[in-house]
Amino acid sequence: MTRRQRVAFATSLVVSLGVVALSLPTSLFAAAPTFGQPTISGIQGVGFEEDIRRFTDLYRPQNIGMRIVAASVLRSHESLEDDLALAAASARGR
Repeated sequence: MTRRQRVAFATSLVVSLGVVALSLPTSLFAAAPTFGQPTISGIQGVGFEEDIRRFTDLYRPQNIGMRIVAASVLRSHESLEDDLALAAASARGR
């Protein structure tokens, strides 16, 4: 898999996960959470700056009570491996 294909895959994976989360019925978010049930309140975006901006403009997560809590911006195709490693560490809180 070429570097360009990996970038396209990583970007589409993040957007796909966001689309799945944002396409859930809003009634799932309206019910009060009970103890032991996970509640999604934030999204970490990973991708090139224009792709993250396009995602937030298109899906507007704030309209369903979610927010972007972090964004790991990929700098270039040449630094892709380093950028993805940094994004993964950031998601794990390290």
